[in-house]
Amino acid sequence: MLEIIFLLVYALSVADSPAAPGRTVQERIGPTLVVEFVDSDAYAFGDEERRVIRAVATATVTEIASILPDTPERIDLVVQAGPQVIPETGDGGAALAPGRIGWTVDPDRPGGVLAIARARLRSTLFHEVHHLVRGWTIEAGTAGGRLIDAAASEGMATAFERDAAGWNPPWGDYPPEAGAWIEELLDVDGMASYATWMFQHPDGRRWIGYRAGTWLADRAIAASGRSAAELVDTPTEEILDLAGVQRKR
Repeated sequence: MLEIIFLLVYALSVADSPAAPGRTVQERIGPTLVVEFVDSDAYAFGDEERRVIRAVATATVTEIASILPDTPERIDLVVQAGPQVIPETGDGGAALAPGRIGWTVDPDRPGGVLAIARARLRSTLFHEVHHLVRGWTIEAGTAGGRLIDAAASEGMATAFERDAAGWNPPWGDYPPEAGAWIEELLDVDGMASYATWMFQHPDGRRWIGYRAGTWLADRAIAASGRSAAELVDTPTEEILDLAGVQRKR
């Protein structure tokens, strides 16, 4: 979630300036995880916050690797603070590039960084690591370049965090008409309207691509008898076939 906003904010936070390089602290946690804390004039992570984030991330990456095939041998987690988060959760994640995940947390929410890290970081990592394995990343992605590819990838990752991490996000709660939303997404050319279809539509609908994609994932899971983890590298067209979606010829 929050991919476009995270990329913009992260780019600003590490822009070329005399102070910027010293604000990113990289901490290797064993052979498979590196955590990068991006401090700023507005907020610097405290020792306890860093400890909890490291502990949650370490345990979660180990857990995911036991469930999800082809989990990267090394994952870099970039952690930054800011208000550009999902309103319902106080955080936002993004699969930035192969092996690289970004996580934004709003320290001004009730409970601050510690409460959000304990409540949200685990399930966010489940979602974003699924993206890494599938190849749905902002840079050097390999999972396709259409909105229907975005919906399939986000839906599969949402189903994975729900089923494997045990948290049911609101963007995975789809209405009966979600199947018709898939038809709408299939008719969209290009990715220029990504934010409209994935986050907020002018007609008031939110998370169309995520919710319709979760509908799609659930139908593919039911038809195949395979989990979201087992379907992680299944191409979009095969997911559509499993879900019984008819396409225009």
